[in-house]
Amino acid sequence: MLCVDDDPDFAATLKLRLQQHGVDVLHAFAGMAGYRSAFTHEAQAIILDQEMPDGNGEYILRRLKESPVTEDIPVIVLTGRRDQALARRMYNLGAARFLTKPVDWDDLWAALQPLVQRERELSSLSQAALN
Repeated sequence: MLCVDDDPDFAATLKLRLQQHGVDVLHAFAGMAGYRSAFTHEAQAIILDQEMPDGNGEYILRRLKESPVTEDIPVIVLTGRRDQALARRMYNLGAARFLTKPVDWDDLWAALQPLVQRERELSSLSQAALN
């Protein structure tokens, strides 16, 4: 899992919660650093903050969805803004989910769980094929 968010407290909490479910989290604190990480680390999903330094979420999402390398990675957008126009733009760019901060853990986990499960099933199939 890749988390692109400039809030260190959110990042630490997310990491602790997801580790309890056996999910490793890589973190980037700025937009373009997260964008580059998406190419260098395999991520089952990306949690993307909307407002952060060095590339806002809208710009980063657009760039991720334009690349054949990252276009299929589900992106969950988080923002403190309750803005329906922004939500529509993000969905039109390819966001899998749009959640507002402070994010409810159950809502975030409900969005992530199918992605984590799918990744685990694919990994099991790959292991079975190798054996």
